[in-house]
Amino acid sequence: MKDEKTYSQAGTLKDSGEEFTFQNAWRPVLMFAITAILFINYGLMPLLRIFTDRAETLNLPGDFFTVLMIGIGTAVAGRSGEKVAKTIKGLKND
Repeated sequence: MKDEKTYSQAGTLKDSGEEFTFQNAWRPVLMFAITAILFINYGLMPLLRIFTDRAETLNLPGDFFTVLMIGIGTAVAGRSGEKVAKTIKGLKND
Protein backbone atom coordinates (compact mmCIF):
# COMPACT_ATOMS: atom_id res chain seq x y z
CA MET A 1 0.00 0.00 0.00
CA LYS A 2 2.83 2.36 0.86
CA ASP A 3 4.44 1.79 -2.56
CA GLU A 4 1.15 2.56 -4.31
CA LYS A 5 0.83 5.85 -2.43
CA THR A 6 4.40 6.86 -3.28
CA TYR A 7 3.85 5.98 -6.95
CA SER A 8 0.58 7.92 -6.95
CA GLN A 9 2.23 10.99 -5.44
CA ALA A 10 5.10 10.79 -7.93
CA GLY A 11 2.63 10.54 -10.80
CA THR A 12 0.69 13.53 -9.50
CA LEU A 13 3.83 15.64 -9.26
CA LYS A 14 4.91 14.57 -12.71
CA ASP A 15 1.50 15.34 -14.19
CA SER A 16 1.25 18.72 -12.50
CA GLY A 17 4.35 19.84 -14.38
CA GLU A 18 6.25 21.10 -11.34
CA GLU A 19 9.56 22.04 -12.89
CA PHE A 20 12.06 24.79 -12.27
CA THR A 21 10.61 27.65 -14.27
CA PHE A 22 10.86 31.40 -14.04
CA GLN A 23 7.28 31.46 -12.83
CA ASN A 24 8.36 29.58 -9.70
CA ALA A 25 11.64 31.45 -9.18
CA TRP A 26 10.98 35.11 -9.95
CA ARG A 27 11.16 36.28 -6.32
CA PRO A 28 14.67 34.90 -5.66
CA VAL A 29 15.85 36.20 -9.03
CA LEU A 30 14.48 39.64 -8.18
CA MET A 31 16.18 39.62 -4.78
CA PHE A 32 19.51 38.56 -6.32
CA ALA A 33 19.22 41.34 -8.91
CA ILE A 34 18.48 43.93 -6.22
CA THR A 35 21.40 42.64 -4.14
CA ALA A 36 23.71 42.91 -7.16
CA ILE A 37 22.57 46.48 -7.85
CA LEU A 38 23.17 47.47 -4.23
CA PHE A 39 26.60 45.82 -4.16
CA ILE A 40 27.70 47.50 -7.37
CA ASN A 41 26.27 50.90 -6.41
CA TYR A 42 27.44 51.07 -2.80
CA GLY A 43 30.36 48.63 -2.72
CA LEU A 44 32.13 48.44 -6.06
CA MET A 45 31.67 51.97 -7.38
CA PRO A 46 33.13 53.71 -4.29
CA LEU A 47 36.18 51.45 -4.58
CA LEU A 48 36.53 52.28 -8.27
CA ARG A 49 36.36 56.00 -7.45
CA ILE A 50 39.70 55.60 -5.69
CA PHE A 51 41.33 54.70 -9.01
CA THR A 52 39.30 56.67 -11.53
CA ASP A 53 36.98 59.65 -11.64
CA ARG A 54 34.60 57.97 -14.10
CA ALA A 55 32.86 55.68 -11.60
CA GLU A 56 29.46 57.10 -10.72
CA THR A 57 26.80 55.74 -8.41
CA LEU A 58 23.17 55.54 -9.43
CA ASN A 59 20.50 57.61 -7.76
CA LEU A 60 18.14 54.85 -6.72
CA PRO A 61 14.46 55.72 -6.26
CA GLY A 62 12.78 55.26 -2.89
CA ASP A 63 10.52 52.60 -4.39
CA PHE A 64 13.61 50.47 -4.98
CA PHE A 65 14.13 50.11 -1.25
CA THR A 66 10.41 49.53 -0.72
CA VAL A 67 10.55 46.55 -3.08
CA LEU A 68 13.63 45.30 -1.25
CA MET A 69 11.94 45.53 2.15
CA ILE A 70 8.78 43.82 0.88
CA GLY A 71 10.87 41.02 -0.63
CA ILE A 72 12.83 40.50 2.56
CA GLY A 73 9.67 40.66 4.65
CA THR A 74 7.83 38.08 2.58
CA ALA A 75 10.84 35.76 2.62
CA VAL A 76 11.10 35.96 6.40
CA ALA A 77 7.35 35.62 6.89
CA GLY A 78 7.18 32.68 4.47
CA ARG A 79 10.02 30.84 6.15
CA SER A 80 8.59 31.51 9.61
CA GLY A 81 5.19 30.28 8.42
CA GLU A 82 6.75 27.05 7.15
CA LYS A 83 8.39 26.43 10.52
CA VAL A 84 5.16 27.12 12.42
CA ALA A 85 3.19 24.83 10.09
CA LYS A 86 5.70 22.00 10.61
CA THR A 87 5.50 22.49 14.38
CA ILE A 88 1.70 22.44 14.37
CA LYS A 89 1.64 19.40 12.09
CA GLY A 90 4.11 17.64 14.40
CA LEU A 91 1.93 18.37 17.43
CA LYS A 92 -1.20 17.02 15.70
CA ASN A 93 0.58 13.78 14.74
CA ASP A 94 1.70 13.12 18.34
